[in-house]
Amino acid sequence: AVDAAGNEALLSASASSFVVDNTPPSVVINRDPDQPDPTALLPVVFNIIFTESVTGLDEGDIVFSGTADNIGYSIFGTGATYRLEVSSVGVGGTLVPSIVAGAAVDQVGNPSGASTSTNNSVTFINIAAAQPVLHIVRDETTGDVVLSWDSEAQIGYDVYAANALTGPFEFMDSVEGDGGIVSWGEPAVFEPERYYQLRVGNVPSQNLAGVYALSVDEGEQLIGLPVIPGDLSVQAVFGAQLPGAPDEGAATRVGVWTGSGWQLAWRFDQPGAPGEWRTGAVASSLAFAADRGIWLHVPPGAGAQTVYLAGEVSPRDRTISLQPGMNLVAPSFPLSRPIGDRGVGAQDANLWESGAVGASNAAQAARFWRWTGAHYEFSWLVDGLQAPFNANNGRWFEGNAPSTMLIEPGKGYWVQVRAGHPAFVWNYVLPRVGQ
Repeated sequence: AVDAAGNEALLSASASSFVVDNTPPSVVINRDPDQPDPTALLPVVFNIIFTESVTGLDEGDIVFSGTADNIGYSIFGTGATYRLEVSSVGVGGTLVPSIVAGAAVDQVGNPSGASTSTNNSVTFINIAAAQPVLHIVRDETTGDVVLSWDSEAQIGYDVYAANALTGPFEFMDSVEGDGGIVSWGEPAVFEPERYYQLRVGNVPSQNLAGVYALSVDEGEQLIGLPVIPGDLSVQAVFGAQLPGAPDEGAATRVGVWTGSGWQLAWRFDQPGAPGEWRTGAVASSLAFAADRGIWLHVPPGAGAQTVYLAGEVSPRDRTISLQPGMNLVAPSFPLSRPIGDRGVGAQDANLWESGAVGASNAAQAARFWRWTGAHYEFSWLVDGLQAPFNANNGRWFEGNAPSTMLIEPGKGYWVQVRAGHPAFVWNYVLPRVGQ
């Protein structure tokens, strides 16, 4: 080709077209579909999705606008998909993350826009607020139960209840915290057993509380506390639930063993005078103790009685101090377990492992006594046997056969530590659900 002056073109080229990418990547951040809300468990997970592969995103590009504070977090991922994990929260509240504009760039350098969201908020509750200690009282006349606990403002506490410790627990109600002590009640609780738990999101309260109906007969018996009342005074525990009389000889009597003698109280009651528990002629100061047995005598002719006990369900194994001599015990937990054999886990009451000393004969061995209502029976701890019988060392026997004795909730027992044997602490491992 030549121009108007006749000059030839040095180069020739065909027409070409170019696509210019000036579209910035967009980004969405939302909580992970499997992330509970509210929660008190870490990490708290959010998903970050870009419309295309990007680079440059880091922790400095995240902004939290919720009420939570002192937040530690990290970002994981590459390309178009990332994950934000919150690993620590100093002050509980709402976690609401967003991503600033320009946080990342695509392959040609276009900066990303600010994030959008449809569900990017999770309420994080500090564990102390999510796991309150549950308290319980029950009116002995109406049966009305009131639960109470220290709350965190604007936190919803879900109340669950069951008629057995092993469940199932059913949702009852939700109570919003106000930063102080809040309560919830259930009327006319007369079930044999009734247990309560709080939950905040996926986190249960530190403990359970419950009502346990203890059946007692007329005459003498050894009983205990399967749940642990907040007030252990005889007046608070039994109130007017057992028959009284104007004089001690005709009234219900109770006693606790001190190791060398008894502390006693009786139920005073007569028309026209307020009933009360007395020691001698004055109001009694007798108090019970968790894991310790109680001697109870219901007067002849009174018939069988039902005593409703309200208190905490122990959240931890029981530790019971045992001294040489006779020890009146009643492990405070509302499930039975066999006195058991050495090293059989759930079937083992753990006395031998805790320090109980046995012998090759019942006359010298530690003993575990129960009252049948008419007489005592005992199991004895076998130890010191030589082969081929040494497999029985550490096992409890009734006579010459392995013991079938149960440690039952609400029952009291004597543990006999022989003179000359050391004192020890019985670590009573709580039965677990399903064991």
